[in-house]
Amino acid sequence: MNVEGDFRYADSGGFDECSDFLEYISNSEDDWETIFTGWVDVSAKLKEDRTMSTNHWGPWNLVK
Repeated sequence: MNVEGDFRYADSGGFDECSDFLEYISNSEDDWETIFTGWVDVSAKLKEDRTMSTNHWGPWNLVK
């Protein structure tokens, strides 16, 4: 997404990451440096969780 909110070239993961980021900053304080450095870790965890949920070989899926 660019500054003007142009989503024409964004894939579905881009939409998910944008909405996750908006939710993350709405629950945070106004310290932007801490918000952005904390987002790196949170974003990595959310991406990992998202790929695990779409993975058909998860620990609870016994039959593919």
